[in-house]
Amino acid sequence: MTDLFLEVIRATITAGIFFYLLTTGKRSPEISEQKGWGLILLGFGLVLFGTVVDITDNFPSLNRFYIIGDTPQEAFLEKAIGYTCGTIFIFLGFLQWFPMVFRLKRQEKLIAQQEMIYRQSVENASIAVFSIDTEEKIYSWNRACETLFGYSKEETTGKPFKILIPDERTYASLKEKIGHVLKGQSFSNLELVLLARDGTEKNLLVTLTPVYNPEMEIVRCAFACVDITEKVKLQEEMERINRMDSLSVLAGGIAHDFNNLLTGIIGNISLARSKLTPGTEPFQRLSEAEKACDTAQALVKEILLFARGSEPEKRVIDLKELLKENVKFIFRSTDIETEVSLEDGLWNIEADPAQINQAIQNILINAKEAVEGKKGRVTVKAENVVDEKEGRFVRISIQDNGPGIPEEIIPRIFEPFFTTKTRGNTKGTGLGLSIAHTVVTRHGGRITVKNSDGSGAEFTLLLPATDKEPDRAQSTEPSTEWDTEQPSGIRVLVMDDEEVIRDVVSE
Repeated sequence: MTDLFLEVIRATITAGIFFYLLTTGKRSPEISEQKGWGLILLGFGLVLFGTVVDITDNFPSLNRFYIIGDTPQEAFLEKAIGYTCGTIFIFLGFLQWFPMVFRLKRQEKLIAQQEMIYRQSVENASIAVFSIDTEEKIYSWNRACETLFGYSKEETTGKPFKILIPDERTYASLKEKIGHVLKGQSFSNLELVLLARDGTEKNLLVTLTPVYNPEMEIVRCAFACVDITEKVKLQEEMERINRMDSLSVLAGGIAHDFNNLLTGIIGNISLARSKLTPGTEPFQRLSEAEKACDTAQALVKEILLFARGSEPEKRVIDLKELLKENVKFIFRSTDIETEVSLEDGLWNIEADPAQINQAIQNILINAKEAVEGKKGRVTVKAENVVDEKEGRFVRISIQDNGPGIPEEIIPRIFEPFFTTKTRGNTKGTGLGLSIAHTVVTRHGGRITVKNSDGSGAEFTLLLPATDKEPDRAQSTEPSTEWDTEQPSGIRVLVMDDEEVIRDVVSE
């Protein structure tokens, strides 16, 4: 009975191994499809057959299970075929199957290593890469994403992707594209605007690609984002500069012709007044008309200064004196508190005195008007700065404690004829800051504006510095000395393309 029990255990183990291999092959085609697997199964089947024959041979009561014959010789032959051939087939099968399995394992290990390298490359990539699953939840988030958007990996993993979407319109458009990606399509060079943690909008160039699992099923959508925010801002700035260039050319041409007409009008008014008695109504009317023409001529002068018609006549200027005099002049007879902070050894600049003076005055007037009606304070600072690529500059900052500039109009603040001033005595022409921008740019500098951390606006001018010293002997004021000796016996040739000007000058 004990022998029968042992034989049954041996047969059970052999059968268990056989059926385990059979079911494993069905569950894992990558194993069963390898060369030699069929021989292994056949070998274990023959061994199982030999074991069953051995049981029936040792126990006559089980002779009815004989498979080939009824004699002991036939039973021996059956066992020999089962054990011997089965062992040979198993041995040959494993000789073929093991190298294939080891090769497969090496490939799996290599794939795992490559996947680890890929993950590390994505994690440390210079561009932002993240992925979302089929439920639109963030699945992966690399370090560049943390820098770009301000969210940590822990804060975003598992969160809805919608936290990055600025509006419903963008979400609807992107959702449609994500649906196509999850079906196998890819998108390249999409220009999208996504939100950072602090609410700022990021202009991005995005590539959308599907992510597959080992079964080659699409399980995620990957985003590769290149930040082009600065590039977009630069393009917008170039477009604005081109618009201003076109407008300045147009304004310069119109202003020149209009100035000629005004000269004729003012000249004729002056001639008419000279023939009237002061104090009479016609005299007063002409005086008012002349004042209006003077105002128009001042506006034309601003337009001509804004236009690029005249290149600056550069001289070496001591900025310290220029800034002090302008602050004193603009804020005289006001209760506005001013502070002037000038670095010791402030570098000189080479510029047109009249134009730079006009630019700084325009910004100071803007600051003055921003703080009127409150306890105003204007701070003017000047310091030396060095740019490794562009050289030496003098940086001038003019800051007020007014209400500041609404963020939505800052991009338009230097546009000509753009003004937020109300009608009345403080109504502006919208050319003051445009002229300042034109003058500074014409001198090879830059001008920017931002709202300061506390309150109010801050204008910053960068002007190229020079090692030259100003010529103290050369006066910056026009000469007011006139030759009082009246010439006689001379003739004057008057030339102008406007007949009205020729007539007025001749009179």
